[in-house]
Amino acid sequence: MFPDSAKSSCQCLNAKPRCRLPILPARTNPTTRLISLGLLAAATLLFPAGRLEADQTLKLPDGTQRSFALHSMDAEGNLTGLKGGKKEIVKKGDWIRLGHPVAGSRLDSVLLRNGSAIACVVQSLDQESIRIESRLFSNRSLPTTAVVGILFRQSRDPLRRFQAADKAFEIRSSAELALLNGDFVSGTLNSNTSRNALTLNIGSGGRTIPLDQLAAIYLPRDIPSSPEPTPRKTASQIGFQDGSQIGYRNLTIRENELLFNLWEGLELTVPLRIRDQPVWKQVRYLQPALESCRWLNESETVRITDSLSRTFLKTRWNRNAANGPLLCQGQLFERGLGTRPNSQVIHSVGPQDRKFRAELSLDDSAAELGNATCRVALFTKDGKWKSVGKPLKISRSSGLQKIEVEVSGCRAIGLVTTTGENGTVGGRVNWLDARFHR
Repeated sequence: MFPDSAKSSCQCLNAKPRCRLPILPARTNPTTRLISLGLLAAATLLFPAGRLEADQTLKLPDGTQRSFALHSMDAEGNLTGLKGGKKEIVKKGDWIRLGHPVAGSRLDSVLLRNGSAIACVVQSLDQESIRIESRLFSNRSLPTTAVVGILFRQSRDPLRRFQAADKAFEIRSSAELALLNGDFVSGTLNSNTSRNALTLNIGSGGRTIPLDQLAAIYLPRDIPSSPEPTPRKTASQIGFQDGSQIGYRNLTIRENELLFNLWEGLELTVPLRIRDQPVWKQVRYLQPALESCRWLNESETVRITDSLSRTFLKTRWNRNAANGPLLCQGQLFERGLGTRPNSQVIHSVGPQDRKFRAELSLDDSAAELGNATCRVALFTKDGKWKSVGKPLKISRSSGLQKIEVEVSGCRAIGLVTTTGENGTVGGRVNWLDARFHR
């Protein structure tokens, strides 16, 4: 399945990582980003935020899970929970994820350049700042240079959308818009624009866009900006019940507030108590930065091979093959590989990597009869590929299947997805939380 010539293609670790933060995958192509925003808007309708349960799922490094009732977390990433009326402490390094992120928000979402999303109401924006009103964060404004776009809530609010779009085009004469149907448009704002619709000049023609169909505004990167965030280590992540998801470098716990440092020059603050309740009751998702764990989505991939060259249906990091959210068994996952038969993904194995672990499942958007067969191959020091373990048959009834492979001394790993008994139709498979342990 893998040619011996792949040996020469495994020298890629010095390449720039394709995605530093997986919360909202950074994409260099504005077109791809806008399509992603449009699909995320649709996902908000399909999977709205739910109530926070007292007990959440705590995932351990070996892939096992158990119930955990979060009480608090310290600045180092150690968790305190309640079990049988008594406190229990789970140290950083002994867990890799708590809970699952909320798939969307009932509010607007301001998308930051490091992949974070802040659920809020956008009051106004100009060249310098975007003013927001948040139920959670104390910040009342964000620098425009830190923002990559605005995802609007799914309600009819044409005036606010008109004001935001008008200012966006004022910042730059040409901007990009994402629509609820997943389409995108770019051009210049026509002077005949009304408060119920936007009219764009596109080439020699024009297009009128009803404001209630506007899903998102993309603020281009070529506005005056500070340097891009360049993290030195994997970010920790926290997700809240309102749909906010933050990737942060450092957490400072003060007497009355939490201070999240996203990158140099940008900090977000959250009160320790919200509506007379501890802020930890608002937390739906936690994932620490672990030196003992290397996520595949944050390192350079050697090669991805798809049987079909289709932009709308292909192998993707942190999204399913159709560019939707990684949704399996009704749960949303932030990290993983979305693929379909027949595909091959080759990734370099580092000298400190000991084990590869992942969970495999059919995506919830796959066809009812969708299925596939998945296996792992290793590229050894002697320059040959060898299959390891038994192939896993993935179907609607197979649930979440774990895979664990020893990779010490190998040069590369191949994740192979092939057709199942029902062919390739609807066989969307996700390799969830794909990671190396050191």
